[in-house]
Amino acid sequence: LISINVQKFLATGLLQKHMHYMIKSKFYKRGIAYPEAMPEIIYLEDEAEAADLVTELLEAIGLTPRHEFCARRLYDSIMQRSTPCHNYLLDEENISPTNPDRISGSELALKILEMDPDARIVIGTGHKVSDLPLSAQEAIMTGKMGYLQKPFGMDQLAEMYN
Repeated sequence: LISINVQKFLATGLLQKHMHYMIKSKFYKRGIAYPEAMPEIIYLEDEAEAADLVTELLEAIGLTPRHEFCARRLYDSIMQRSTPCHNYLLDEENISPTNPDRISGSELALKILEMDPDARIVIGTGHKVSDLPLSAQEAIMTGKMGYLQKPFGMDQLAEMYN
């Protein structure tokens, strides 16, 4: 997913510091106050190594990530939240023993959009848009959801949540 050099850079924390500086600079140039509390993002990823890297990337672009391995558990926790989260990054394929219904990321995204039409949802997957269910394709084409083809880079991820 990410080169060895980038992984080493992530491990040192230098990348995170650099990205925070770049993000603060963008806020400053636009005359906008830099938020003290970073927005929360909930993401779905069933592969542990990929999840660790995505956590680092999300933190580096200034978000507070909360990870879940299972689409079913994520849906249940969203339903129980008293304050909604408005940012989501969802992997399409979710193979987990705790997801017996095999709920996909796009199915979950559509359920979230029913509850919160203003949610910022990105499907991050190795699948092509044409491989997704038609309702998810339509939501992507109309701008209700974003789409990132894996492997994606930090710049692409940051652009989705600007």
